Amino acid sequence: ELDKFSVAAGVGARLQLALVPCAGGATSEQAMASGEEVELVCCGKDPLPEGLTVVGELTADPGVRVLDGRGEEVHVTERGYDHFA
Repeated sequence: ELDKFSVAAGVGARLQLALVPCAGGATSEQAMASGEEVELVCCGKDPLPEGLTVVGELTADPGVRVLDGRGEEVHVTERGYDHFA
């Protein structure tokens, strides 16, 4: 969903894959494409409210880049969920 939100807002984002919260048994990639991730996405300035997990940052560059633990870009094939498919 972050891909859709960033286009609508005219911003980009850098997402740290290892920081994405996952349900037990799911991979980070599955969590990103489940359709439930919209509840994970919010933006704000520091300090953020307690209980939020920072998973990335907004950028001026268009598009959403997903990075691994070494800072290398990861190609994630499933990006969001099409509720109308």
